[in-house]
Amino acid sequence: MSHDGATLLKLLDIVHPAARTLVDIARAQDAEVGDGTTSVTLLAAEILKEMRPYIEEGVGVYTIIKGLREGRNLAMKKLEEISVQIDKSDPA
Repeated sequence: MSHDGATLLKLLDIVHPAARTLVDIARAQDAEVGDGTTSVTLLAAEILKEMRPYIEEGVGVYTIIKGLREGRNLAMKKLEEISVQIDKSDPA
């Protein structure tokens, strides 16, 4: 038994392309940061779930990708707007 998403995903033999993508995302997160695999997997799964109706309606993949990139840019802009600088030298 493990609550570690990366450990669980390493044990799975996945063939479905979307599921394989989720595993690859989790592995990349684990390799880069060492934590957060469950969070990125859930976020990516939710994005895929929300994109499914558009794909089923025949919206082009490039149009979907363009929309996702624009959403990412808007989210990054908002994060920059609300971010707060922290003085690392201040122990308080």
